[in-house]
Amino acid sequence: MFLDMVGYSAHMSRNEAHTMKQVKDLEAILRQEVSEYSGRLVKFLGDGSMCEFPTAIAAVTSAQAILQAIRERNEGVTASERFEVRIGLHLGDVIEKDNDLFGDTVNIAARIQTFADRGGIAMSSTVYMSVRNQITIKGAYLGATRLKNIPEKVKIFLVPPPDTPFLRWLIRRRNPVNTRLRVIVLVLAVAALWGVIAFFTAQRAPQIALLYVTPVEQKQRADTKVQAIADQVAEAMDTRGDTIRGFRWKDHTWVVNLLAREGVTDRRKIEDVDVAIRAIARKGNLAYYITGRIESVGIWSWELNVRLVDVATMSVVASFTARDAHPPDVALAVMKDIAAWAQQQLTAAPPAPPKPR
Repeated sequence: MFLDMVGYSAHMSRNEAHTMKQVKDLEAILRQEVSEYSGRLVKFLGDGSMCEFPTAIAAVTSAQAILQAIRERNEGVTASERFEVRIGLHLGDVIEKDNDLFGDTVNIAARIQTFADRGGIAMSSTVYMSVRNQITIKGAYLGATRLKNIPEKVKIFLVPPPDTPFLRWLIRRRNPVNTRLRVIVLVLAVAALWGVIAFFTAQRAPQIALLYVTPVEQKQRADTKVQAIADQVAEAMDTRGDTIRGFRWKDHTWVVNLLAREGVTDRRKIEDVDVAIRAIARKGNLAYYITGRIESVGIWSWELNVRLVDVATMSVVASFTARDAHPPDVALAVMKDIAAWAQQQLTAAPPAPPKPR
């Protein structure tokens, strides 16, 4: 978890005494709320901090508690003495050295934090997928975002400050005011025709979606760690859906809404309930759907088996397997295989017409 005080430099230039009091109060809040949820304040840098937690749910609930404590503190002081923070969260492995943390997880969390609202939280989709079935979080995806010095795009889930008019916030966050509006309008005007053509081309493309990734064994499904790995793999596959050329990828949100209409509120449990997968896929106008099974095959290794099913015939047209120590890497390998399969379908010669008799 990365936390940053909004406008720290401006506060210092206006009133150093007030700012130092704010910093002191912030540190006290952090030490109280982070330890309350079994976290560790790794370092406090005056206007910001870095913390670590044993679980994603501990990090999210601690972040909510920190923001609530700051709001309560601000209610008892004058406007000039109030402050706000932004919080960023990411889940993954870290390297610890000399009581400090390093690695891509740290770098991603730091960059995600800059996308949060004043008094809000920004978290990676990995964090959101890990906690969404445990607590209610109202927010919205910002989408796959390119972060500085990070090769892969990261899907960011934003949580607005409490009591924020949600619809107004959603419109503002997804349609931010840009000072270069005239340039954008000109670019959109030039690209309008191309966009219309691309849209109708995409509408005609066959649709494909990932229905679920689930642990192989029932015992593993009860293991929250394995379930979290399955969710992480599913999310990683979802973010690579646009690499399947020639097909229209239906993302996680669309699949969740489709399954919910059929009474399936948790796609990880789709195998455990009496549902007609073919009927669901047809109602969603899917040409193909993907299912995955993840299994721990060693202390440091995971194996992902994926099936690609033709909805019209309900036959498995392709299957793929990948094994790696890092779950996102097995997802990436499988999606590359699916993209290669899709490319073969595009380049395959059409069947010859029947000869006249």
